[in-house]
Amino acid sequence: MALSSKRHTAKLATEVEAIVPIAEVEAYRVITEKIEVLSRQRAEKAAELDELHSQRRKLSSQALVDRLTTKYLSGASQPDESSYNEKIAFISEEIKALEKAIQVVQRERDKVRTELSVEMLKSQSLAYRSNVRQVLTGMILMQRGNQAILALRETLDLSGYASSSLVPTGLCPWPYWGAPQDGGSRWRSILAEMLNHGHIDADEFEAISSGDFSAFTA
Repeated sequence: MALSSKRHTAKLATEVEAIVPIAEVEAYRVITEKIEVLSRQRAEKAAELDELHSQRRKLSSQALVDRLTTKYLSGASQPDESSYNEKIAFISEEIKALEKAIQVVQRERDKVRTELSVEMLKSQSLAYRSNVRQVLTGMILMQRGNQAILALRETLDLSGYASSSLVPTGLCPWPYWGAPQDGGSRWRSILAEMLNHGHIDADEFEAISSGDFSAFTA
């Protein structure tokens, strides 16, 4: 297949799966809701623990005679510090258990997120490839334009004119990339990355590496 034809085919590959927010995916949503439930339970237990600590401090600040007076006036036994300590110890263990449960479910959610991410990236691979090839086209056009600028400058120099104001231009100092024909250039390493990831094929790699831009940008 001609290089220009392959490029045309890549441009046509625009229908890709819609990107649905991961929070709306059933598997991820369910496990997130589970984490939220456990987190609320932990917050409730923490509030209960704070209240018990507060009540114990109030109790311990009262003189023994005042506590006994309250007991006799009410006719009911009043909680002592040991009962508060038991409740505090138990709720503290409940909070630890909830924290552990949250961590377990969070790890499960991370696993689900990874699996969903792999699936989504696969569904977007054609769009990604098309965008990468657009970047490559832009790089080639910049390369050709700057080469034309240098050729014009050289022609003017040879004709005896002062042409130092004609300099290459672009988004980065050119020719920082070097040239595709140079095996040690940044250009060549970028092409190799694109080839390894399947954004261009071997024929396109060889053509661009030899300085043949016309087929790809036709």
